[in-house]
Amino acid sequence: FVLGRMAEAGTSLEEAVAMVDAPALIQVRLARLQALSGDLPAAIRTLRTVLSRNPDQSEAKTELDRLLGRLVPQKNREP
Repeated sequence: FVLGRMAEAGTSLEEAVAMVDAPALIQVRLARLQALSGDLPAAIRTLRTVLSRNPDQSEAKTELDRLLGRLVPQKNREP
């Protein structure tokens, strides 16, 4: 994404998700965009919604693990 168009892309993805029962991969992309824009709580909510509907969605699992790992302070992480 071009940085100046990130907000526009986010709005478009949110509209697509709201209009239909969006495929999981669209929601994962929305979560990535939310995280890139600094809204980690929204990204985590989006990914948890995906996983509540499809617990085996590996891309959503991977992305959620990555985001949750960003919230853990470095000093508390396992080696």
